[in-house]
Amino acid sequence: MTSAVGFAALAYHTTLTPGLTATGLVSHHERNLYAAAAVTAFALAPYTQILMGSVNAELSRRATASQKKVDTHNLVKTWGRYNLIRGCMLLLSAGLGTWACVS
Repeated sequence: MTSAVGFAALAYHTTLTPGLTATGLVSHHERNLYAAAAVTAFALAPYTQILMGSVNAELSRRATASQKKVDTHNLVKTWGRYNLIRGCMLLLSAGLGTWACVS
């Protein structure tokens, strides 16, 4: 969440001090990249709660109870796919923020 707040603050600051293009027009490119980075970083929380919450709860339940290992293995594979997407979202957010900084 700290990253999302930071990117949102940068987007707001960029709106207050817009850069001018060679033609004298205001460019919102940097602001839009910071805003996209903020939204992507913020989206991690609902993504984790909505998509991964039930998988996490089931894995926790199975850790305390005796279950078939094959079923649990498939559930862990599902969790791994969800977590990979979650990691890609964080990487995308960092990439957008970096792009906004250097562009």
